[in-house]
Amino acid sequence: MKVSTLFILSASFLLAALTIPLHAQSANVSGTLRFSIPVQFTVGTEKLPAGDYIVGSLSDNSIRLQNRDGGKALVALTAQAGGGIAVQGPKLVFHRYGDRYFLSEAWLGKSDTGRQFFASAEEIELARTQSQQRLTVAGNQ
Repeated sequence: MKVSTLFILSASFLLAALTIPLHAQSANVSGTLRFSIPVQFTVGTEKLPAGDYIVGSLSDNSIRLQNRDGGKALVALTAQAGGGIAVQGPKLVFHRYGDRYFLSEAWLGKSDTGRQFFASAEEIELARTQSQQRLTVAGNQ
């Protein structure tokens, strides 16, 4: 087995443990914001439909997303992003490859730090063969 294939398989296994589907009432989220996301997107290994979402921090290293229609909710582990120029307001940043969107960053307030989502094996593979574009969605309270 090639080293790159082994890395992708390891990353896929790790990501499966980092994205946890939840029942809507099972988590206490602080500082929630609303986002209207116009595209179907992926977080870790979970595909989520376009729609209105409530997004908030559960802890310093995890973000919770819930579809406002009572649909799917999940928690994703994140890493710190930024550490430079302050962001003027809440936003979500998506990586786009063709017609596929992957949640990449969450900036939940006026701050110079945000949260970065881990790239899935699928996103890593698409990044090798396609150019990346970015989609930014502003949030409100």
